[in-house]
Amino acid sequence: MKRRTFLITAVGSGGSLAIAGCLGDEADDAADGDDSAADTGTDDAADTDDEEPIDVEALIESADNSLQAAVDELDEAVEEANDPVSSDSHAIETRPITARLDEASADLETARGEATDEQLRRIEALEGAIDCFRALVKSFGALGHAFDEYDTGDQYFDMDRFEDAIDAFERAEDRTIEAKAHVSDAREAFERIDPDAMDDIDQTDLTELAVAIDEVEEVIVAMEYLSIGIRELAVAMKSFDTANQELDAGQFEEAAAAYSDSSNQFYVAFTTFQEAESEVSAGFRADMIEMSCLAEALSDATDHFAKGAKAFADGRDQDGSDHFDDGEAALERCDDPME
Repeated sequence: MKRRTFLITAVGSGGSLAIAGCLGDEADDAADGDDSAADTGTDDAADTDDEEPIDVEALIESADNSLQAAVDELDEAVEEANDPVSSDSHAIETRPITARLDEASADLETARGEATDEQLRRIEALEGAIDCFRALVKSFGALGHAFDEYDTGDQYFDMDRFEDAIDAFERAEDRTIEAKAHVSDAREAFERIDPDAMDDIDQTDLTELAVAIDEVEEVIVAMEYLSIGIRELAVAMKSFDTANQELDAGQFEEAAAAYSDSSNQFYVAFTTFQEAESEVSAGFRADMIEMSCLAEALSDATDHFAKGAKAFADGRDQDGSDHFDDGEAALERCDDPME
């Protein structure tokens, strides 16, 4: 028979991209017990126009504690977002974290007016750490939305709704680019921090902040390649679906053209994943190798199917059957990333 049944298991995510727990030691809550000066009201001489002096050290310590509290809250938010039992979304609530950072910034702004040169160096360093972490929080927020869009695209892919999958993966890519811009801002802010001025800052650890930036960057690189590559697979699957319909209808010339388009599109996905193999960190490399293997196999298979459909169109039935057999054999080269 000229008709060949061809089933491709839907491509999945190729690995978990969740990241959690990459920040900070636990901080002790600081309590400020500043007493307000009482107005005795005895006479004009007793009333001075001196305001209570600003305790710069206390404000620096308070800002440091607020920053560490923000770190801990982000840790908890990321952990919760990546718990499938407690959350069906990877997005995190950033407003409470941002509020902590605003408190820290306000304390430092107040402290500036009375700070010595040495204290000012520490204030500026801590402000840099706050700016860095604020950008990092924005990156986490955008990345969480990227994961959600990716999951949506993956679900559409499983349902063979390839056009919807393409749109979702494009949104995931846009969110990933947004996260990439924010983590770049975090990196720039980090590089402006004076490490010597941070020596007397108790809670904030620059080493841990640097590690957090590195880890988020690694996830973003992998997510960018993955969202692009699987979007390209979805484009190819859309053409492949059209080719199957044409083949079922006996429209062999049209089927051959659609299979050829699909083969070219699968090859584009293959080159994306192949490039990713050398660009992503070691933790994601195996996933990219599996995906590049699959994409190349699909490209080769659909190339055989295009030749087979053309042979059927020319009346060379045996050649057509042989090409379809070769295409199905090409699919056996790689393991299914979902397994």
